[in-house]
Amino acid sequence: MGERETTPVTLEQERVLRRETEVFITTYGADGRAGAVPVWFLYDSGKVYVATGRDSLKVRRLRNDARVRLAVGRRGGAAWRGRARVCTERGVVRRIAPLLNRRYDGAWGSDADMARRLLGDDIVLLEVTLLAEE
Repeated sequence: MGERETTPVTLEQERVLRRETEVFITTYGADGRAGAVPVWFLYDSGKVYVATGRDSLKVRRLRNDARVRLAVGRRGGAAWRGRARVCTERGVVRRIAPLLNRRYDGAWGSDADMARRLLGDDIVLLEVTLLAEE
């Protein structure tokens, strides 16, 4: 079966994505092995956004395989398949940075600091497009 980009999220699932504060993101190594780690996230406009270290294992794995699995709240929670990429579009980063930073009570400093860091050298913004099977 093929995949199509979509937002396969019901209203109830959207409420869960907006309420939960942690998602387990699974990425895949070159050998196909999966690894899941908990991360803070933001659900906005049908996409999931995650700030992570530029040189993190997640980012290194995504260079070879863009597939991800997101499990909300816990490893066995509601889950979606998706495709992730490092988002470098300044407009998207500047829009998402303050939303993500405020969601976690300014954990990255000021909103401007967050945007600057995401466009700088130490952290990146991952953008996950949720997938549905045809």
